[in-house]
Amino acid sequence: GQIVWVRKFLSVLPDETGKPAYLVKLITNQTQQRKAAAELQRSEAMTRAILASLPSHIAVIDDEGTIIATNPAWDGYGVRNGGSPERTGVGTNYFKVCQPVADNKKDCEVSEQVVDGLRRVLAGTSEVFNIEYPCYSPTEKLWFSLQATPLKYDVGGAVVSHQNITDRKLAEYK
Repeated sequence: GQIVWVRKFLSVLPDETGKPAYLVKLITNQTQQRKAAAELQRSEAMTRAILASLPSHIAVIDDEGTIIATNPAWDGYGVRNGGSPERTGVGTNYFKVCQPVADNKKDCEVSEQVVDGLRRVLAGTSEVFNIEYPCYSPTEKLWFSLQATPLKYDVGGAVVSHQNITDRKLAEYK
């Protein structure tokens, strides 16, 4: 009364003279594997949806600092400010993303603090790293709060989140 997924394997075996003599048929039940694959796809879709729903600019980095995932807010901010997916997207090393900022002498101290904080999180010597910093985009002055936390469950790497706190900072200066 149930539908099951199966995989069939057929092979022809020869006799001593080399002529086809036997047909071997192997049927394996693939239902559980199909269910597991479908559940994995649902889980991955949920993870992508959660990441895409967050307004903060999110990048997930591996143990070496290579960006392995981003959300649309991260991608969009980078493009709006003269960046490109090749410079700030998946496959880029986050520390190299910080380097142009460090080369701009007025932001060098903040960039060095970010690199140092991220390295501590990745090394496991710090459970979290937070810093607030001004960000000068081509069109406006913004403030962000950066938070880096290690990925859980011994996966390795970290989640880096940049939240726009400009409204709060402007209210503090009034």
